[in-house]
Amino acid sequence: DNLWLCTENGISSIPLFDPFTKFGENYGLKDCKAYSSLKLGDSLYIGTSAGLFFRNWNIQENKTGETETFKVIKNSEGIPAYLLEIIENKIFVASNLGLYAVNGDSADYILKNRGVRTFINLSKDKTQIIAGMDVLLSFSKKNNIWQFNQNIEGFNHISRYLSEDEYENIWMTNSIEGV
Repeated sequence: DNLWLCTENGISSIPLFDPFTKFGENYGLKDCKAYSSLKLGDSLYIGTSAGLFFRNWNIQENKTGETETFKVIKNSEGIPAYLLEIIENKIFVASNLGLYAVNGDSADYILKNRGVRTFINLSKDKTQIIAGMDVLLSFSKKNNIWQFNQNIEGFNHISRYLSEDEYENIWMTNSIEGV
């Protein structure tokens, strides 16, 4: 049982019954702010203001006592990674440059050159993703490939968070207009 904190100087994991751990400059996260994190398999991923980073989670220090540093995901360097979610055992990322899926140590863009701040995989139809930034966007999976469909007509509000409730209603917040 851990408590995770995203701070302006990195991400901190606080084991509830152990001393504090802070991931910062000594772990390769220099001059960046942490926005989102998740663990998949043996790797810890951190979405930051400087891109998406990952490292082996099971190794805190190598045999020489040196800390294993985070490595940047290729094609995400310098691009803020706001939200990380697991869809079909793959990491999807909302970033300033678009929506992408992580493939090994590289970012494969589903939509590029169009900022995405938030997204959800619809509960009733797992082949559909709704994403937002300044408009709502629709994505679908066809022939095992995720692709951009269209802008959702009539919706031109800046999206900060998206959520789906148990009745399949989609909720959106924005910092000016609220919910």
